[in-house]
Amino acid sequence: MNLCPDDILRYIFETVVETVPDSPCAIEIAIGLSHVSRHWRTIALKTPQIWRRLAINIIVDTDGHKQECQDRWDTICGRIKDVPADIEIYYIGYKDSMPLENCNLFMISRFSRLHLDLFPYRAKEEILQLSLPTKPLIESLEFHVRESFDFDAILHHFPPATRLIFSDKGAVLLSGAHTYPTVREIVAEYDVCLDFCAAFATFPSLTSVTGQDLQQTSFGPLGTLPHSSIYRLQTLPHLKFLSIYRRSLRSWLRAISCPSLEYFNSRGIGAEETIDFISSHPSITTFIYHHFTGFDRLASETSNIENLTLQAAAYEKCQASFQIPHFPKLRRLTLYDDMHSLMVDKFEFLVCARCLPVDHPRSTLPSHAAPIESLTIIVYPRHVHPPPMWRRGDLYDAAERTTELFDEGEVYRKYKERVGLRWIS
Repeated sequence: MNLCPDDILRYIFETVVETVPDSPCAIEIAIGLSHVSRHWRTIALKTPQIWRRLAINIIVDTDGHKQECQDRWDTICGRIKDVPADIEIYYIGYKDSMPLENCNLFMISRFSRLHLDLFPYRAKEEILQLSLPTKPLIESLEFHVRESFDFDAILHHFPPATRLIFSDKGAVLLSGAHTYPTVREIVAEYDVCLDFCAAFATFPSLTSVTGQDLQQTSFGPLGTLPHSSIYRLQTLPHLKFLSIYRRSLRSWLRAISCPSLEYFNSRGIGAEETIDFISSHPSITTFIYHHFTGFDRLASETSNIENLTLQAAAYEKCQASFQIPHFPKLRRLTLYDDMHSLMVDKFEFLVCARCLPVDHPRSTLPSHAAPIESLTIIVYPRHVHPPPMWRRGDLYDAAERTTELFDEGEVYRKYKERVGLRWIS
């Protein structure tokens, strides 16, 4: 390796560090690379990209540990230079943590990501005392919220960000008193409680909104579940992506209008209200439907859907709704058969009605219609419902043995080049 050209060695260092999934490991690998030999250390210190992912735990139990933590921050930040930095700071405001102001963020010229782990004890006070650069833009500003936190008091203290992420079990409090037009995307996940209508008023330029594993109180003031009628109608002219997933939610869909929305995925909102929203937003072309009822109405009132995902059990109840003239623009269809309910005759009906080209002898497509480009059937093994992501590939053989559909579907495999038929387990 000592004979390897410096630029090749530098590329290897960057690749090794960037492919590590988490920042704490990435920085340890960078340090390890710099300790192999004098030559490697010289190359490592001249490669700021391998130092840009810094994760630091600021809990200290002795003065010596505090100084060690401080020295580590100063040393590594000095090596980042002008490369966009990915910074994670943990235990801000915890009773045994060193003051956040010891982390001099002015040492970093640009941020790609800033992740802050907030404790309720004194995190707000520490952030307000912190000197922060006012520019340039942060690509992703992330907050790990452990309890209720007033973000109106601190967001304006940070450089402008394009993406905000709130995670863990706290409540994100926003009043809409301040607006942040640079924010294009917000993500709330892992039991966060967020009043989205207040968020829409606070971030008027949103193009993407994602909520996953949300608390039941996520759509109103803390501790309440208000009906959406208490909110004035809000128009979100730039929103293109809206995905709200899991938990029993009371919807605020009637309180928003999104004339540019293209992608919509909602789970936990009633079928009728979901279809009302889809019908009033003809711009939506990609839709994930989680209900087993109401599909006939969806088919008759929506005509612009190009990419559709739904449960196979829902399709079985209303297979006639897939015939032309319903869904005239449909290009890609995905069916989740996690309940093993898709019978062969229903599958055959779908293939003949929408997948086979018009000139095929079994096709029932009208002459003016085009077959869909792809049909994806996702089948889970019977003994794992649903299987963990990491086991799906290992259980492919089991799925093929236990699912009748695989054997009967073999007659259509020779058409997969033309209709894009895929089987996934």
